[in-house]
Amino acid sequence: MTRANVTWALLFVSFQLFSQQSSRTIDALFQSALKVGRSDAKKVARVIDSLQVLNSDERDSIPVLCLRALMNYTGDKQVGLKQIAKARQLANALGVEKYDHQILYVKGLLLKQVSNDSAFYCLLTARKMSHAIRDSIIERESYTVLSFLEMERGNFVKAWQYLEQARRLFSNDDYQEIVRNHINQSHALFAIGLDDRSIKVSQEGISIAHQHRYEGSREHLLSLHGNLIESYLNAGQSYKALECALEGSLLFPNIDSLRASNPDYLISLGDAYLSADSAAAALRTYRMYSPREGYYGANFRVLFGIFRCYRKLEDVNNSNITAKLLVKSIPQLKGLKAQMEIYKIAEEAYNFLGIKDSAYKYHQQYFDSYRQLYNQKQSSSILENEFTAELNHQQEKSQLQASMLESEIKLGNQRVFFLIIILILIISLVGLLIIRYRSLKKFSLLLEEKVQERTRELTLRNNQLSEYAFINAHKLRAPLARILGLTELMAREEHSQEIIRLNRLLKNESESLDLIIRSISEAIREDRIFNRNDVS
Repeated sequence: MTRANVTWALLFVSFQLFSQQSSRTIDALFQSALKVGRSDAKKVARVIDSLQVLNSDERDSIPVLCLRALMNYTGDKQVGLKQIAKARQLANALGVEKYDHQILYVKGLLLKQVSNDSAFYCLLTARKMSHAIRDSIIERESYTVLSFLEMERGNFVKAWQYLEQARRLFSNDDYQEIVRNHINQSHALFAIGLDDRSIKVSQEGISIAHQHRYEGSREHLLSLHGNLIESYLNAGQSYKALECALEGSLLFPNIDSLRASNPDYLISLGDAYLSADSAAAALRTYRMYSPREGYYGANFRVLFGIFRCYRKLEDVNNSNITAKLLVKSIPQLKGLKAQMEIYKIAEEAYNFLGIKDSAYKYHQQYFDSYRQLYNQKQSSSILENEFTAELNHQQEKSQLQASMLESEIKLGNQRVFFLIIILILIISLVGLLIIRYRSLKKFSLLLEEKVQERTRELTLRNNQLSEYAFINAHKLRAPLARILGLTELMAREEHSQEIIRLNRLLKNESESLDLIIRSISEAIREDRIFNRNDVS
């Protein structure tokens, strides 16, 4: 493996890991924005800015468009619908299905005040899709918005079912969303006449809100106290209602700040005073409420509270004036519980004015509604048992899925760990190969230098041997030949015996030297190995 290939492999793996991390970051930011999408536009705007920084691909523009559309939930819904349509077109053009359930959820939310049927279709589809891919945030938000749509239709039993489904999808640290769910559940349970259950849910919500203080907890606490007061009053627990009302009012430094923050709570507080036979305090509280345009039910309740206060205080003139105002402003509200309250108020006002026919008509309507509410209570109790069994089954299924998901996460972490180990081993191996390559290269250079040095030495020695052979053959043998010639000449002359003997010895030694020189010359010439023993 070459260094270039190793480098490209490392870059590719690093890019894949970075892309996965970037994708997870985008998803996490989008999910965090959805949690507050309907209540905190500033936070959504900050998330959009973060998403635009991370935007490295055209498909990353889809969640940005979804969030921009979500910000128009309380603004220009037509602009929001155009933005979500653009997100849908972009997803189709790129062949991206990952954001389909998110697109449908935001579209359903925007259609809530435009077309309920279309909103239902989008939200139900988003819920099914998010359940299939285990996106709990979209699933629970879809359930929550569906519950609002059912409340607007007056179907509080179905609304409560949706809210129960949403409740089991919250994580333990989603305090704000959990408390908001308790507010809606207690309201739905009160509307279908399950006062005891409504009280229990409200108390649970108050406990959670007190335990985990968060931004907006005071407003949530006030709403829960309001629901709890209504349930106590409906259950005939007047003093508990008043105690709860006073406890809720202590969340504000004074009554004016309470009136500015949540004027509807004044109605609950006035009702609590009136039920505890404090008509004067109730009348003062009701008069603090300023009628608001579009809030016909609340305005009617305040007017009825003032009417009851005047009657308790035996103020006939004002009672008569207030009764006439009541019969002129009877509103049409959704939900059996709200309708029953209106019918009872109307019956009491007409009876006071002496108009018996109208009083009897509203009396009949009240009891018809009561029968329907009783049937709803029975059906809701049956549904509650069925829902509890289904919830237990779903919890077991969720636990199994959570265990499987945990195993998958562990396996994924192990894969990442092993991948990192493999990368480290590859890098180490590449480093060792580079070090080995450099060592071999250095050794080769040293060996080559040694060979060249040895070659130079051998060449020098060969040259010296050649020179020696030449000297041996020519320079050394020439004097020796002359000595031999001289000994030959001396042998022909007459000499004494001693000289002759010495001459013979000189000749023998010269011949021995000649033989040695010849042996050396032949060995050098034949490139033959010889030693001192080869020369005699």
